[in-house]
Amino acid sequence: MPPPATEYGLPASTFIVAPARHQVVFRLLGFRPDARVRDFESNLAKGRPRAPDETYAEYLGVSVFASEELAVANAVRSPKHVAAVLLPDSEGFSIARTYPEIEGHYTIWGDPERLVANVERIETHEDPEVELENE
Repeated sequence: MPPPATEYGLPASTFIVAPARHQVVFRLLGFRPDARVRDFESNLAKGRPRAPDETYAEYLGVSVFASEELAVANAVRSPKHVAAVLLPDSEGFSIARTYPEIEGHYTIWGDPERLVANVERIETHEDPEVELENE
């Protein structure tokens, strides 16, 4: 995975975009337990406004995490559907370490249809409190 820019003496707000090199990253999906193209579209492609703290490059990309555990820990709704996505060299995807205050957060750029095609598996995680309420 690309390192944070601070490892190169650059400000924390800087990020270095690198070609993906067969990494596996973890993407939080929407409400459904299957990967759809919309799950891999940028906020710009979805027609959402850019957040005040979001750079334009981040606005064009898709948030992912370095591990499934980090993705689950950062999810705000339940159940949490997490897709493991392979970023093969041959697809031309790009990746950068972004939002340094969020452990293991990366942004990726690539064709949403190709990202969906590279989903290796999807895991669903329930919050323990939700499971207890359903019993």
